[in-house]
Amino acid sequence: MSAAATEQQLERWMKPGEVAPLAGVAESTVKTWARTGKIPSARTPGGHIRVRLSDLAAMLATPANEEGLARCVSTETSP
Repeated sequence: MSAAATEQQLERWMKPGEVAPLAGVAESTVKTWARTGKIPSARTPGGHIRVRLSDLAAMLATPANEEGLARCVSTETSP
């Protein structure tokens, strides 16, 4: 996979239900993170939460979250 394709995937907006298994948490936890500002997010015109994969990776890129980051990166870079 090219670097440009990987970068494009990292900027992809994802639903909380897609983010949750990557982070190893429940969908409701992702929604709480978004509402409280723990993870940057956006809202669709219909009010639905969206999170960029790159923001999830940045949040998980701490020593305490290495396993979550590995899960996030390996899932999104597979063909």
